[in-house]
Amino acid sequence: MDKVEISKDFTVEDIHKIREAHYEEYKNRPIGEYLADIHESAMRVQAQIQALREKRENYTP
Repeated sequence: MDKVEISKDFTVEDIHKIREAHYEEYKNRPIGEYLADIHESAMRVQAQIQALREKRENYTP
């Protein structure tokens, strides 16, 4: 997905732009490809969350 230009104040219009860009990206994709993309994103986010948890657990002030 191309980067969506959002304002520094992050308004409701920005949310609409993001949703529209997401719709345009996925509207003509087969469902299997759509789900595979979501799964890939979910795995990436889970890895980031796990890294942050490990960092928090190993933190010593």
